[in-house]
Amino acid sequence: MVNSNSDTCPVHTNSILPSGSPSHLPPALPAAPLDILSANIRLRRFSPKDAPALYRVLSDPEVMQYIEPPFSLTQTETFLREYGLKEPPLVYALALSDSDTVIGHAIFHPYDASSYEIGWIIGHAHWNLGIASAVTQLLLSHAKMLGIAQLVLECSPKQHATIHIAQKFGFSPTEPAKELLVFRKNL
Repeated sequence: MVNSNSDTCPVHTNSILPSGSPSHLPPALPAAPLDILSANIRLRRFSPKDAPALYRVLSDPEVMQYIEPPFSLTQTETFLREYGLKEPPLVYALALSDSDTVIGHAIFHPYDASSYEIGWIIGHAHWNLGIASAVTQLLLSHAKMLGIAQLVLECSPKQHATIHIAQKFGFSPTEPAKELLVFRKNL
């Protein structure tokens, strides 16, 4: 069941792996590491010690409902190593700013020759708190600061909350699809 609240649903569908997986990253846009803070969240680089907290998120069947089967601890550690700890990272720790507790991850990396992909996966205990909107706003602001021309956001057609956030922030659907919606926003 998808809650219609715009901050409940994790983004990214069919696979938790970033669309621009390591062998498919375009050379035209360099990856742009980030460490940014808002009043309630921080987007930062992962560290190996984040694996247990990330596992609690990625092993939750409700969080992973539209993405892929829940992860084992081994799968989480592999994901963290291959996408969060690599240079440059493709995903970043989403942490509470007051405690630095990891509550999910944010996606921010080159998508194609002219755009970056953004997204998020948020632990169920932190849904309905405005965090998805806060992450989206932070990533939009960061992308503008870097001079990125366009952002891409992908989700399942069943992720009504994510679609709402895409529309709320001015993303437009670009490719009709049965299994994956692709939204773009020119900056």
